[in-house]
Amino acid sequence: MRKLLLTLVTLIVASASNWAQENVFQLHDSTAYDKEKHMYNVTLISEFEGVKLTVSGKNGKHDYVDLGLPSGVLWATCNIGAKSPVETGDFFSWGEIKKKKEYNWNTYKWSKITKNGTYKDANGKEKPAYKKVQTKYCANSYIEYEGKKYVKKGADMDSLRTLLPEDDAATAQWGNKWRMPTIENMEELIEWCDWFWVPNYNKTGVAGIMGVSKKNESFIFFPAAGFMFNKSLNEVGKFGAYWSSNLEKNVDYMQNMLDPSAKSMGFYFAWRWVRTNWDDRMFGMLVRAVCDPK
Repeated sequence: MRKLLLTLVTLIVASASNWAQENVFQLHDSTAYDKEKHMYNVTLISEFEGVKLTVSGKNGKHDYVDLGLPSGVLWATCNIGAKSPVETGDFFSWGEIKKKKEYNWNTYKWSKITKNGTYKDANGKEKPAYKKVQTKYCANSYIEYEGKKYVKKGADMDSLRTLLPEDDAATAQWGNKWRMPTIENMEELIEWCDWFWVPNYNKTGVAGIMGVSKKNESFIFFPAAGFMFNKSLNEVGKFGAYWSSNLEKNVDYMQNMLDPSAKSMGFYFAWRWVRTNWDDRMFGMLVRAVCDPK
């Protein structure tokens, strides 16, 4: 077994956590992986210190790590807006390039909400209804919002499903050598690393998830910095949420009665799992940039 993984196994065995001790043998299978959901189970490490994160080189002013991924894609070592791997950085709504104070549909750049009559709630009380449409990246045509159905006309739709450079927070903040990862880049990252939850990384007090490359032992750290909704920061130290550059794919209309094009894909993790999934575009989430091999 690789040297770094042996170090991690030693740390796990020394942990007081029964859960970690029971799951150490998952390392032999590169941790349990659900390919259909792009989800890994995560191994818990109670403490991790004394090892610096891998830095493979620089692209412009920013460090990257080469994890030996099949695509050759190189991942930044810290979030957009952060100066170190353990710093949170800035929160962005999907398709926006600047942080803001409040994150909801009313403040979202690419959404338009207008009053649309009234509807009756479950108690029969009449309430105002609203029509919400996406003004860009609106590849789907069906909307149902607060009891009202709306079908977009052809002029209201576009074919954009991936962020253009001008709407890419990584490109806008760091320059055209960097971009937000596609959902395929995120799925590749998940599959080609072993994953470990670290409650207190290097005694910084920061919790997060660490991915160790199956190919070259390089590793990467993502702080569990939560997400923004309205003016509130939620789930700090418990949950991580990072945007991809793609709209939701394979939308299930029965499960998503709101505008399907209102959701975008991302990289999410907690202390027991790491996976890709979708969420509403208006939420404030983090961005970890990537660059392509030279």
